[in-house]
Amino acid sequence: GVRIGWLATRDVRFLRRVAELRDYTTICSSAPSQILAVAALQNRDHLWQRANAYVDAGRRAVEAVLARHEDVLSWGPAAGPI
Repeated sequence: GVRIGWLATRDVRFLRRVAELRDYTTICSSAPSQILAVAALQNRDHLWQRANAYVDAGRRAVEAVLARHEDVLSWGPAAGPI
């Protein structure tokens, strides 16, 4: 499978350690994976909208189930990270 990841940190010591571990496990990702990652970044707006559509559809499905079974199920939106 394609495995691409990004890491953002201001902790230089931590970043050096992660880089060492990455070098230990693999010097670089495969060329096809790198090409696919670049394509994803170039199309991030479309991919973001698509991912949000899946999340919205899932939320609506859950809300529909909860509405049909409101006598035994309840749910309230979380406040999110604080």
